[in-house]
Amino acid sequence: MSHHSKSVNFDKNLIKTPVKFLDKMPKTEPNEEELKEKYMQFKMMQEQLEKLQEHGEMLKQRNSELDTTLESLKEIGKTK
Repeated sequence: MSHHSKSVNFDKNLIKTPVKFLDKMPKTEPNEEELKEKYMQFKMMQEQLEKLQEHGEMLKQRNSELDTTLESLKEIGKTK
């Protein structure tokens, strides 16, 4: 049950976040230079996210291989 209540709190925080974010947004239109800078930051973050996703997949694969190795070692142990 505690997991469910955490989920509810998390959802409430998600609802509050955009309002706080909008309060901090500049009131004037950004100039072209600022937009280019923000776009470059966005692209860098996107690339970092892709690398992290690839790394996560690699770790899942390695974990799976280790599980297989562990099971094999357990089987070898039973035969002795």
